[in-house]
Amino acid sequence: METKDSSEPKRKKLLSHHWDLNYDGYQDQISFNWKNNKIQIEIHSICNPPGRDKCIKFDFFINGEYTLFKFVYNCYGCGIRGKTPELEIEDYRLTFHASSHFFEIYEEPIKKDDNQNIPLDKFQDQRKDIWIPVYKNYRSGTRYDTPFADYLIVLWIKKSFDYQYSSDILLFKYEVFSNLLSLISHKVGNFTCLKIFDHCKSIGCGVYSSIGCEISDGKGCHRTYFWGREGSEEPTISEIIRFFQSLRCYNDWNDYDLFQKLCKSCGVSDTEIEKSLTMEISNLGILKDLS
Repeated sequence: METKDSSEPKRKKLLSHHWDLNYDGYQDQISFNWKNNKIQIEIHSICNPPGRDKCIKFDFFINGEYTLFKFVYNCYGCGIRGKTPELEIEDYRLTFHASSHFFEIYEEPIKKDDNQNIPLDKFQDQRKDIWIPVYKNYRSGTRYDTPFADYLIVLWIKKSFDYQYSSDILLFKYEVFSNLLSLISHKVGNFTCLKIFDHCKSIGCGVYSSIGCEISDGKGCHRTYFWGREGSEEPTISEIIRFFQSLRCYNDWNDYDLFQKLCKSCGVSDTEIEKSLTMEISNLGILKDLS
């Protein structure tokens, strides 16, 4: 008698959720932690009478990162917009399966062959901290493994690994250091830069990468802005610092919004006004301090 070894671990269903296909306005929320990752999924169904246009929207929040997935269908057929995220931690993978009437979450071990396809040494190199200098004119320099003293550098940005978004995408956070290499709460006037971080969003069959910056004014109002990027992040980081430094002229976000409206009505941008003022100040022989 021949026996087969069935001890190989298989994928495990962590959750299975179903709802009425034709129910309009269905909403639900799922929250849980998986291997120190905070995950929240919001489900919302829309069924416009007489039921010809329907949409199931899934909003994923993984460690604060947002991803949208839609299942759209009508009498002519159906379609999918976006892609469900996927997490890989150590030797396990978490996958999400969504359709018009059910949602399931699976945990499965990663096969050895899968691990061999991932260049581990590449990830090890990418996880190493790097340092990005920012100069007074917002010019970004070459990235370095170790920071150093330079009177032309006013800030150092430390890029360090945060978490793994997918099997081939790592996300990082960016901490602000003074030119004396001390970690600082980056503050300008009444505004505080709370964090600078990588952000990814699934669009169609691809992923859109950007860098986010969360800023608070003196009244405790938080805003997060995103800058798209192509290639390395050094120019984007410098642009974020330039924007944050420009907030020194405002009392709060309301003051900032009023000035943006004024610029728009005059047909100019705040950047153009700042460049003009900087040039006039330079002509007067007055130095503008970035710090």
